[in-house]
Amino acid sequence: RPKPPFTLPRPILALTVDEARHHHGHFVFNRSVCGGPNGWVAVVISAATEAMNLPREVLVRGCANQLGEILGNRCEVEDSRVIIEKRATFACVPGLKRPKAITPMPNLLLAGDYTEGEYPAVLEQAVLSGERAARLID
Repeated sequence: RPKPPFTLPRPILALTVDEARHHHGHFVFNRSVCGGPNGWVAVVISAATEAMNLPREVLVRGCANQLGEILGNRCEVEDSRVIIEKRATFACVPGLKRPKAITPMPNLLLAGDYTEGEYPAVLEQAVLSGERAARLID
């Protein structure tokens, strides 16, 4: 959690990775937009092979510096938590059968990046899946 005052100009920002400078973040999310605590952000690092081997302090400081540069100010971290998901998504292989939004249960639809769709397990697939499920609601 960055020290106040800290705000993102939008709910989600794409970041530029520069591993040499420990700028490993790919996206940053404003958690308060999704009901989280005010001022908290989540930095997502994809395919984090190098980043997950760094000391926690180096990783947090690098992401804070990365945010500070794109926002034009210094980003001081008040609190942080590092969560590493080594298997955050399914193996996207040819012929993989993914579940459809419609289920056998009435009034229960599925939505998520893992469901049947045009993309692998990425943010775009999660959004499209949610929109598709919303259209199917009676």
